[in-house]
Amino acid sequence: MLRKPSAEPWRPEFWRLHPGFASIAEPAQRLCSWQQWPEPASYYSQLSADGAVEFINAEVLAYEDHIAETGQVPTRYACWHDLLNALVWHCYPQAKLALNRLHRAAKLHSSESGQRGRRRDAATLFDENGAVVWSDDPNLLKLIRDMDWPTLFLQHRAAFGRTLHVRLFGHGLLEKLQTPFLGLTAHALLLPSAATADGLDAVLAEHIDSLANHWTPATLAPLPILGIPGWWPDNEQPAFYQNRDYFRRERSRQQKS
Repeated sequence: MLRKPSAEPWRPEFWRLHPGFASIAEPAQRLCSWQQWPEPASYYSQLSADGAVEFINAEVLAYEDHIAETGQVPTRYACWHDLLNALVWHCYPQAKLALNRLHRAAKLHSSESGQRGRRRDAATLFDENGAVVWSDDPNLLKLIRDMDWPTLFLQHRAAFGRTLHVRLFGHGLLEKLQTPFLGLTAHALLLPSAATADGLDAVLAEHIDSLANHWTPATLAPLPILGIPGWWPDNEQPAFYQNRDYFRRERSRQQKS
């Protein structure tokens, strides 16, 4: 069954709303000529152009299996959630395919055991709400693992964009970023790497493959993204980081498991 257009309004300049959209800005800029949601034929052809997969308007129950077997990604028309997913696919095709492989392998294992499994939970969490943080300075990554937010965001403020880099990956997280709110938190995969943004896709895919048998939600570190310098006006003031409801110093029980 074909999915019908939603009532979600189109905003051609959405990628300018927040610096977090930098991870998908290049393909998003190509959509600026759309003054409204385009006709479906144009919509899918533009999303599929120059990509590793093809986007189709179809209802598919075995979503991950369908992608692996056909190279087609079921995508709802005129839906922000699915459009952002398509843009992430465009920017990080190798990483998305690595996640697809992980899902397929974990699904086979979970079907044998009768349980969904922590690997699939972690893969879904990263796919929907993930961020990638990389640095060749292990001390900076340790501050995130330790949830030492005052030291990270205040004492090492100048490191962001220089020796510590953040790119948002989860399309659900990007959807929320259209209307940011205090409490917005990513599940970050921390990479000890000197990769450039252009080379991130290959490095991320390799890392996902290397973790394939070891992923759990605890693999991902919570990251309050409105604390990133330049990502929220209020964080120019040190007092912003005193909000312990947002800048928590320990993980929840679910995140620890």
